[in-house]
Amino acid sequence: MSQSLWLFGSRLTIVADYTTTAGQYDLIEEYSLPGSQTPLHRYTGYCQLLYVLEEEFTVWAGENKVVLSGGDNIMIPVGTPQMVAVFSDKPARGLVVNAPSGPARLIKAMGMRDETETLDMALLARIPPRWAMKPLVRLEPYPPLLQEHSTSIPRNRGKEFYDSL
Repeated sequence: MSQSLWLFGSRLTIVADYTTTAGQYDLIEEYSLPGSQTPLHRYTGYCQLLYVLEEEFTVWAGENKVVLSGGDNIMIPVGTPQMVAVFSDKPARGLVVNAPSGPARLIKAMGMRDETETLDMALLARIPPRWAMKPLVRLEPYPPLLQEHSTSIPRNRGKEFYDSL
């Protein structure tokens, strides 16, 4: 049943989704290339658990920045602004559980078969809100603050802006 697609510099293998879990959760294996990063976003209907299998992920969740190594995990509550990046020179690998199921549909709709394909950003606007992420910054180019390894989620507008989302 597994299906692998590329999104934001990561190969995402859908191990389980709504079709096999009765909509209870998605299980996704993530293989992220060095320098990859998601845009700043939040899920309005899903919590997310990231369990690191190999190397390091840097995760911004709300006001917190954490660097996770093999065996570490983080639970990101519903509605929390988040971003995940790989700053090391080695790929990182982890397992992602989203509950209830939903983000796997986003991956299937937007994911690419090859990491060299160009992402159709207009497609994100057409994804149904019930299983899509809500971007909090422009998706292209990636936020430059990430390259500086900032200690918290990059902010253009202050706490009130994020609280209102």
